[in-house]
Amino acid sequence: MIGDVMAMVNGWIENFGLLSEAWRVGIVVFALVFGTATVAYIASHIIAALERKFSQTKNLFDDALLHAARKPVVAFVWLQGVYWAAEVAHKYSEAEIFKANESVLQIGFIFVLVWAILRLIKEAEGILVSPLKMKQPMDYTTVNAVSKLSRAVVI
Repeated sequence: MIGDVMAMVNGWIENFGLLSEAWRVGIVVFALVFGTATVAYIASHIIAALERKFSQTKNLFDDALLHAARKPVVAFVWLQGVYWAAEVAHKYSEAEIFKANESVLQIGFIFVLVWAILRLIKEAEGILVSPLKMKQPMDYTTVNAVSKLSRAVVI
């Protein structure tokens, strides 16, 4: 998919005959990073709008889920965008550092997933012990112990 888009954009720019291949690759990488920033901004605002909408419901755990997922979703968008930009750069540079793109993407995805789960556990802990959010809040020590065990299992 990236190769097809890259070939199409490269063909458009090449038809103008104004820029060398290095400049064309630089423009495409810049466009990918700029597009990534735009998508991350939009994703953040969509989640913020959903948080405002779900804050009106009685269920507190949907709020916790959205709040826990907001930063990891933005981080995942950036991870994917930087991966695509690195793939484009790898196609034209053949530098050794770009051979690790797949591994970095996989490790980054695992990191983002673990980060989201840890944030969800922390949010749930805050809800369960809060007298403002629960009619009968649970014992802080018990919830804290279960929360720590849950985080240890995730890690």
